[in-house]
Amino acid sequence: MLDGERAKKWDEYAAKALACYEQTMAQYPEAPSTVNAVSEILMILNLKLKSKVIDAAGVEAFFNALLAGPAGKNLALKVKALYAFGTLQYALGDPKRALPTFVRALQEGPNVEVDPADYDAYAKTLVENAQFDPAIATYKKMAEVALKNGDYPAWSDAMFGIGDAAFRKKDFALARKQFEMFTKVADDLKTKKRQPEQLTLEERALVNCKRLPEAQLGMADILLAEKKFDQAIAAYKAYIESTRGINKIRARAVLGMGYALLARSATKAPADARADMEAAFGNFAQAAEFYSIFDDVAAEALFRAGETANRVAAMVAQEPSTPETSAALQKALLNWQAEVRRNLEELIKRYPNDPNAGTAKEILGKLPPARPGR
Repeated sequence: MLDGERAKKWDEYAAKALACYEQTMAQYPEAPSTVNAVSEILMILNLKLKSKVIDAAGVEAFFNALLAGPAGKNLALKVKALYAFGTLQYALGDPKRALPTFVRALQEGPNVEVDPADYDAYAKTLVENAQFDPAIATYKKMAEVALKNGDYPAWSDAMFGIGDAAFRKKDFALARKQFEMFTKVADDLKTKKRQPEQLTLEERALVNCKRLPEAQLGMADILLAEKKFDQAIAAYKAYIESTRGINKIRARAVLGMGYALLARSATKAPADARADMEAAFGNFAQAAEFYSIFDDVAAEALFRAGETANRVAAMVAQEPSTPETSAALQKALLNWQAEVRRNLEELIKRYPNDPNAGTAKEILGKLPPARPGR
């Protein structure tokens, strides 16, 4: 992050660049290269947003002036500017506001072809607005344009996008078909069934796609959604054991395995369910500890760890006690109640506005007072 004089100097040059791009649009609205100026403007405004030099209102004012001025003189330029505006609205975390902007772009120029990145931004906005069929159609258009331009990485992103939208729509057959495009090539290379030089350009794009890990994880998510718990647990475990690093995708796998174990426990008799619940707690606790740099992951993991510990504590409290087992059961009960407090109190402390904070307080309110030293 720049500060002081360096930030001031950068902003001066950015302002000059924006002025040059606007002047180019005003003087040469029909020039093909003028459309490319919008991409450069988008990049500069993105940097300004990240540096907090400009806010959402500033972005909107800039694009409204652009559309009312030079961008309004050329249809392709106007459509490109609208896509760029929608992309920035989406980046600002406002997919509901971005959607009408993208729709306007389509209405203004239904036959204007844009870059794959523009279709990608529109499709993501549709997904966030739960419009899955239009999202799938947009990703297909993105794939078509990408292939025509020889942009195989963008084509592979579109293939993943179709699978992701299908999964959210609960069309697991289509989601599996799309994700398997990625995993089959990766598995063939891993098992040496095929060599890299035997792959087509499309297959090379799939195996080198940055979304490959998400496609691999998506296969496990599908199994969980289909209630195939044993297979889902095995798939999550295989993914976790074959990957390294602290990232959100791996965190999702750890959480996913916890949810799969928890769901499987509900299909078992109480005597057998506890082992799965304890294992699920272990996954949630691991996610909370190792992926704490991701606030959304940490908050979810802390709540699920505390909630699951509370369920295990309730099971321990119901176990028949004998003189021989009484002390051990009491110790186990106190330990699980301590885990409930530790995780839920941490959730409330770190994320007081989390949607689950209220439920966490209710669970804590029903616990017996903690013993001194616990």
